[in-house]
Amino acid sequence: MEPVVLSNNISPILEALTNPEVLRVVLGFFIFLFLIMSAILVFHWHRYGMKSRVIVVAEIVFFIGALFFMLTAAFSIFLF
Repeated sequence: MEPVVLSNNISPILEALTNPEVLRVVLGFFIFLFLIMSAILVFHWHRYGMKSRVIVVAEIVFFIGALFFMLTAAFSIFLF
């Protein structure tokens, strides 16, 4: 009995996603999206007077957490 092959079309996609150059482009795209969304978020925080201590702490936690995840992703890709 022969094994069941669902699709051979997924192989090129997997090969592209394991290519470090492609991963770097994808990371750059997500960093770009993150910067746009963060700029909008910070704009709204400041525009609508959300300058309380809690919001400032939330901004700090948001950006430290985001920096941690972005650096982890970048190091993982560049060491891949």
